[in-house]
Amino acid sequence: MEQQVPKRRITGNLAKRYLVGSLRDRDIPSGGSFIYVIQCGECGPVKIGIAGNPLWRLGGLQTGSWEELHIRALVGVIDGDSGAIERRAHGMASRKRIRGEWFSLEPLDAIGCILKAAHDLGHLVTNLSDATALWEEAKAAQRRRDSDEYDAQRVAVLRRKLGIEEEDLAA
Repeated sequence: MEQQVPKRRITGNLAKRYLVGSLRDRDIPSGGSFIYVIQCGECGPVKIGIAGNPLWRLGGLQTGSWEELHIRALVGVIDGDSGAIERRAHGMASRKRIRGEWFSLEPLDAIGCILKAAHDLGHLVTNLSDATALWEEAKAAQRRRDSDEYDAQRVAVLRRKLGIEEEDLAA
C-alpha cells in the first residue's frame, strides 16, 4: 500500500507548532538531531532533510542556490532514528518529489509527513521551543534504557508533555 501525504485536517494545528521564524545559532540546542523543512524562496519547493545544526546546513545549501532559502520548520528528534523518520517522510511525499530531497509541498504538509512518519515508527519528536529540556530528559531515559532500567511509560509521559495524542497523527 502506497503511503500518502497526511491530510492537513489531521496534522494542521499540530504542524503549526513546528514552524519557525528567524533563527540564530544560539536558538539551536546542541547535541541533538533535527529534521528540517527548508523552502526555496517565499513559495517554492521544500527540502526535507536532517542536520545537527540546521543553520550550518542552510548556509551550505544557500551557497549553491540562486534563490534565497528559508528554514520553515524544525522537528527535534528526541527518541528515535532521524534517518528512518526522514526516509519515511520522503516516501509519503514521493508523488510530490521534484528531485532528490526536494518536494512540491507546502511547509505544513512537509511537517505533516515528518510527524506522521515519526508517529508510525514510534519515535518521539518535539518542536524547537521544547527541544532543549526534552533532549536532557531523553538522554536520561536513554541512560536508563541502556542500563536495563528503561520504563516504556517514560515515552508515553514525554508524548503527553508534548501534547501529542494518538488521534493527532492517526491516518
